[in-house]
Amino acid sequence: MRKSAWERFQQISKINERVARAYPGAQQEEIRKRTLDMAETIAKSARGDELEDEQTVESFVQLSLLLGPHITLDEKLKEAAETKGHSLEVVSTILQTARIDTAAANTYRRNHPQTNLIERDICEVTASELRKLCGGKQISLLAGCAPCQGFCSLTVKNKRKDPRNELVLQMATLIRQLAPTVVMMENVPGLEKRGKRIFRKFLARLRAAGYWPRWQVIQMADYGIPQSRRRLVLFAGRGFAIPFPKATHTKNPQLKSKLKKWLTLRDVIAKQPKPITMSKAGNKGGPRKHNWHIVRDLQPQVAARLNAAIPGKTWLSLKKSIRPKCHRGDYNGFTNVYGRMSWQQTPVTMTGGCTTACKGRFGHPNKSRTTISVREAALIQSFPRGYKFDTDCMEAVCEMIGNAVPPKFARVAGKHILEELEKCHEPLAR
Repeated sequence: MRKSAWERFQQISKINERVARAYPGAQQEEIRKRTLDMAETIAKSARGDELEDEQTVESFVQLSLLLGPHITLDEKLKEAAETKGHSLEVVSTILQTARIDTAAANTYRRNHPQTNLIERDICEVTASELRKLCGGKQISLLAGCAPCQGFCSLTVKNKRKDPRNELVLQMATLIRQLAPTVVMMENVPGLEKRGKRIFRKFLARLRAAGYWPRWQVIQMADYGIPQSRRRLVLFAGRGFAIPFPKATHTKNPQLKSKLKKWLTLRDVIAKQPKPITMSKAGNKGGPRKHNWHIVRDLQPQVAARLNAAIPGKTWLSLKKSIRPKCHRGDYNGFTNVYGRMSWQQTPVTMTGGCTTACKGRFGHPNKSRTTISVREAALIQSFPRGYKFDTDCMEAVCEMIGNAVPPKFARVAGKHILEELEKCHEPLAR
């Protein structure tokens, strides 16, 4: 049941009082001002005036800050909104400070022709510009995915400071300026530890702006994604908290449990035909003509290592004579390299090296095959089968796949956020 104007005002006032006590000084004054502004808005509502916010909930307006080649978040958030009968307007930005990812931007335009796409440095994009692209409407959801490389376990030995790490705080700046109803962020678990200085600042700025953040390192396989992939996910409502969606799967379901078992590699790619190599594709119309069901051309020694690999086992199963020299002796580094996946197991995390044997356990279970194909990696990441990668560069496509938020999880998250908006904030018009 919808709350009365007075009840909503009381709730907002109490929230802002608690936040103001926690953040004294200038921040406190800012929050007091917001409470007065909200009081005026509520008063108009009580008089029966046409409330601007009432107009904006007729469409679910989502702003995605894809600060790198994360190219699937909008599509499934949009799909979740439309499933529940809401229209959706999306403005996306695919930007990085170091470079503009042209391949990702072209791919995005190809698959999302109705989306307003800004291909520019996020630090140069203003809130007023984004607000104008949203038609001046209240933004229901701002979803952001800052580059994760600086916080990732794979780069833990790298002591250099990654300038892209600061983009998390740029997202906080735009949140404060745009005041969306809900915020969603996804990153690697290392953000909470390796990036704790930046993460704490991000949380403090969210709270100062009146948001109630909740975050959790979740296993994507628990939500039906056919992949073991742990990621930090944060939800924050402006003046209200958003619980996490309930898991639908588990690794080992208990008897009489309603949870399903994690999906396996067989569930996803068992029916895929045999792919062709990149060199053959080049002579037969290019990789896009073959829907990117393409594998790399391997050097003989790499093919020999994959041929000797046992599905589901680590590189320790290889004879020392065929291991790389750097993997002999007392080497105790990454053990998944030059490995084959097993049909019965849940696939490993897809990274930007998802078709490169020396970068993980990306070998196909069948001995007649080398690695999984680019398209198979995309399926494991839960991309739609018809998703078009608008480039002929294998490295670019693999990077898009590895960096993506699994589209299936984006849909779960989007649907959940809509449900929470209807329960805890304002009922969206249908």
